[in-house]
Amino acid sequence: MFNKTLATFGLLFSLVFISHNSHAEEQFELGDYTLYYTLFNSTFVPADIARAYQLKRSKYEWLLNVVVSKNGEHGGVPIKLSGNHKNLMAQQKMLQFNEIKETGTVYYLAPVRVNGEEILHFELSVLLPNETVPHTIKFTDKVISD
Repeated sequence: MFNKTLATFGLLFSLVFISHNSHAEEQFELGDYTLYYTLFNSTFVPADIARAYQLKRSKYEWLLNVVVSKNGEHGGVPIKLSGNHKNLMAQQKMLQFNEIKETGTVYYLAPVRVNGEEILHFELSVLLPNETVPHTIKFTDKVISD
């Protein structure tokens, strides 16, 4: 049963990632790799899956999902990832990414706490396989916890 749940979790994130119903989805070209991210409310994650991965479900808790794929290939590759986000009052919070490994892919999840309506500025540092200098990724997104 638990393995089926894990497969469902992977499928869930694949669907959320490509879904037009997700809050934001974007990509950045990084040479031979592409970084994809999506930001969505944690209530989209079923309760049993959230428990299995120790994810907090709340209308105030969003998840930033990041995956990097080699161009022309499916599935994510392992990377070194860190980052932060700032609100309009310049309050900065570090992102705590959890690496999720599944068959054929690796992706990273970080919780993002939101109170009401906020515009958040994200900055990620991404070190790709076999590289020594990290890439800096910046993006802004508006999120609403209602």
